[in-house]
Amino acid sequence: MQKNVIDYLRKTVCTHPDKKAVIDAEMEITFSELWGVAKKISNAIKEVEIPKNSPVGVYLPKGGKMVESFAGINMCGCFYVPLDTKSPDARVSSILTTLNAECVITDRAHETQLRSFYTGKVLVIEEVMAQTSGNGGDMNCTNQIDTDPVYCIFTSGSTGTPKGVVIAHRGVIDYIDWAVSTFNITSDTVIGNQAPFYFDNSTLDIY
Repeated sequence: MQKNVIDYLRKTVCTHPDKKAVIDAEMEITFSELWGVAKKISNAIKEVEIPKNSPVGVYLPKGGKMVESFAGINMCGCFYVPLDTKSPDARVSSILTTLNAECVITDRAHETQLRSFYTGKVLVIEEVMAQTSGNGGDMNCTNQIDTDPVYCIFTSGSTGTPKGVVIAHRGVIDYIDWAVSTFNITSDTVIGNQAPFYFDNSTLDIY
């Protein structure tokens, strides 16, 4: 029985290492490549000493880099929080304050904007990717269990202050097991994503 989403990724890497995991307008990456990138991100988070089961914000445009970041965050035993780069700075700042988030992943294009309202630790994805460590390596790299958090998304706040909803690994695992069976999803299925990653409907597309 899989205890966390990284168990699923590990199984897929072993079974279909050269299949495309993510394709967007700017990049495409295989499952084995996704694993290597996730290891780099995981190592970078560990180096800044973020405690297990802590929130890590992802302040990136929607795309493959966000998926890589999600995997790396879960791989190091933390949970990810998708942040909309098009949202007002005040909203993003409020979310990070509510979470007491110690670390956020962003890119060079959004680093200055992020630092204008956030004073915590910032990991720039291009700098993380330039590191040589992290490729391949140990396949047993996370000790999260199924009741640990996998991600947190925030409500729109249309009726008041946005509220965070934390989802456990078991919730994602049970949902995806159901979806695979219900929709007859196979290793040849290609799924298009439309929902923003800060909406829960994107869980099906990602996993």
